[in-house]
Amino acid sequence: DGWDEALVPFDAPISYNCRNSKYQGEKHFRDDLLGDFISRFRNKLGKKGQLLLILDSCHSGSSTRGPGAKVRGGARGFAPNDYNPNANQEENQRVSGFVERVVVQNDAAPFILISGASEDELNYEYKGFGSLSYAFHQAMNDLQLDQTYRQLFSNIAVIMSSIAANQKPTIEGNIDVTVFGGDYKIPSPFYELTQIQNNKKELTINGGEIHRIFKNTTIFVLPIDVLTLDTSKILATGTVFQTKFNESDIYLDKELPDQNEKAFKVMINQASYGDIAIQVYIDSSIHDKEFIQKLHSFLKDNQLGEIVDDYNLSDIAIYKKGKHYDLTHSRGNQNFASSAASRGADPMDFLKQKIFAYAQGNYLRNFSIEDKNYQFKFELVPVKYIEYKDEKGVTKTRVERINDSNKSPENNGILIVKPNEDLMTLLITNESDRDLYISIIEINSAGEISTFFPNDNCSLNNDERKLAPGKSFLFKDCIYNFSPPYEQLTLKGFASDKPLNFKATANTRGGVNENDNPLEKFLQSTYQTTRGSNAQNVSESLRAFSFDLPYRIVEK
Repeated sequence: DGWDEALVPFDAPISYNCRNSKYQGEKHFRDDLLGDFISRFRNKLGKKGQLLLILDSCHSGSSTRGPGAKVRGGARGFAPNDYNPNANQEENQRVSGFVERVVVQNDAAPFILISGASEDELNYEYKGFGSLSYAFHQAMNDLQLDQTYRQLFSNIAVIMSSIAANQKPTIEGNIDVTVFGGDYKIPSPFYELTQIQNNKKELTINGGEIHRIFKNTTIFVLPIDVLTLDTSKILATGTVFQTKFNESDIYLDKELPDQNEKAFKVMINQASYGDIAIQVYIDSSIHDKEFIQKLHSFLKDNQLGEIVDDYNLSDIAIYKKGKHYDLTHSRGNQNFASSAASRGADPMDFLKQKIFAYAQGNYLRNFSIEDKNYQFKFELVPVKYIEYKDEKGVTKTRVERINDSNKSPENNGILIVKPNEDLMTLLITNESDRDLYISIIEINSAGEISTFFPNDNCSLNNDERKLAPGKSFLFKDCIYNFSPPYEQLTLKGFASDKPLNFKATANTRGGVNENDNPLEKFLQSTYQTTRGSNAQNVSESLRAFSFDLPYRIVEK
């Protein structure tokens, strides 16, 4: 496209001939040079190694509305003011250039590049961290043994869609190899103590929200030399009363034997799944104090979050245009709802509905449960209808799977579907040693939830969706086509050994619970405007596994 890409070192001027320095890019670390380093690393590592490169930075710049969120890079192209790039490349060639320009040996290590944003996007910060760094850390905490980079990237993309909805992370290279060749440690179930205080009945551990530890999580304290949970060795139990990014504070039911942090370790007893809560920024275009107070009361009374003054701490922002209000994602300022589309409705009622839906969808996207006794996975695979004649010469139609070209690296590791063109069905695999019941919901970019499997056009009963241990099944009776809007969506599936069907709960917005399954009760609880202790009690009894799959609807 007429431009090189470059990493900009801290001490490099950001502009060509910056401040009469005559600087012309000597310190810029250009993609060709980075390619040389990549090649040397891969050759040195050999076929038994791997090279993973993560770029948590902007690929190019653009402007943002409002006060502007913090971004990582994104200045104008580095060149003389009269530079006119040669834009002869095909419009869809949006890859980094690091892969195709590298010449490596035949036995070189596989190479994987994960970038925080597509070529024409900004890369935003989240809670003071790079959004990709945050998502990668959380996805690695949830990583299962022998997962591929494609699966890891799917988890990253789902997390990114909830914290930086307008960024499209990308992946290139050997994405179907196993992460680190399977030679990595699953995060330990134990946490270290960093502080003991308050007469040895209060402690702090080195795990927090990034490890999915939330308020009301319960824990065991064990001696440091215990390798697996032994209930006879439990020294105390406790409850988390405060969490931060990577630490939690805990009240204990009894004093510990001494105050030496190194003598103990902590293990999670029952998980809590956090609160449905978001941070809302109100733009200066809104001056109505009564309007702001009503919104504040709504958030507070329903425990949905709060209004914040710092735009960079917000999840969504509200702007006023004439008599209408727009809701936007804070990182990217892209509208996802406007009261102009709801004629005759009270704008405040409209905003309450949309804010709640966004908060609920964001919560469920980030929700994860990973009891490996119920492990499963699923994918969308392309199919087509084939006409044939049976033995009596009668013309019939059957469904056949076709070559899956949609998951190529050119589509950045995310499944791409085209409206009124692509047909898909579900391939589900039971990776556990027991029968599993499966149900899947879909969450769009506005947080709105719908049932995906089963749904009104795919009304399989519980037994028809039950999978035997170790088996895969292609559900040819459930064919999906797609329609605008063009956006990225998340499929979130759950597996349990009890009958499971989210259809009634989702269709009635929490009004119906079809089975006596804690998972259905949990989904039902997320529709409550005030969840309170009842939802906590439901979540504590969950025994299940969740699996996420992002996909994107694009124009033809």
